[in-house]
Amino acid sequence: LPTRLHPDGSGRNMSLFLLMKRYDCSLKDYIMEQKPEVREAILLLTQLLEAVAHMTKFGVAHRDLKSDNVLLDLSEGSGSCPMLAVSDFGCCLADRTVGLSMPFRTLDTNRGGNAALMAPEVACATPGLFSYIDYSKSDAWAVGTIAYELLSEQGNPFYRSATSGANLRNTSYMDSDLPTLDDGVPPVISRLVRDLLARNPNQRPSAEMAATVCQLFLWAPTPWLNPLHTRALPSSSEILQWLLCLTTKVLCEGRLQGMTGARRTATEYQLIACFLQRAKLSIIRQALNWIHVR
Repeated sequence: LPTRLHPDGSGRNMSLFLLMKRYDCSLKDYIMEQKPEVREAILLLTQLLEAVAHMTKFGVAHRDLKSDNVLLDLSEGSGSCPMLAVSDFGCCLADRTVGLSMPFRTLDTNRGGNAALMAPEVACATPGLFSYIDYSKSDAWAVGTIAYELLSEQGNPFYRSATSGANLRNTSYMDSDLPTLDDGVPPVISRLVRDLLARNPNQRPSAEMAATVCQLFLWAPTPWLNPLHTRALPSSSEILQWLLCLTTKVLCEGRLQGMTGARRTATEYQLIACFLQRAKLSIIRQALNWIHVR
């Protein structure tokens, strides 16, 4: 900054500079300081999945997702879930020519950042004249590993454990090797995390699908989420009516953020608004079927 704006600055008055929002801490630091409750952890997981779904929609693969690169805004106070933001896009793939499928001709090709949290299809890729690496679900896999940091006392299974010294390897683990999450984690979320970590990307849900499952878990009527419920899945008109109710809540109650009349926190209202912005009846039905069929 120039000295007229900061006494210790060294820039000139005509210098251009970018000013970013300053976040309070990283997700890793937050978890180390205070392990979030299950609902707060699910809210954080949903925000992260929504961020990855947004990136994937616009053809961007982060390729270095880890809890160090997820920043939190704690300005809402201790009674509110932090607002989450993804940072450090230095290793990202954002090429309009190749999209999310990158040519992999030689081992010199940069596959991304943290080797421990590379999806299996990335870590196990072999170079060749006609080889490609598909990154369309690699970030979703990385989110699955971060979910263990949020929802398990054991931490990320792909990092070396401080107690046992053992860890899973993304190049050789089997789906059956994945440890169970803590007892208090809802079964729907536990199954979702396991599916996100499926070795075969074809058996892995997209970030959009996974985010929709989490959003349904947080806001949908309880009978919709119970596979044992005798009632059939909601009709299209019932789903649309529910979406209309959510929209009304955001528009009417969202204005009361920070006031005594607000029923939810700013983070929750923003998360609902994010869901409504991209909501599709087909994806919601697909998510409901996943919840009931699995």
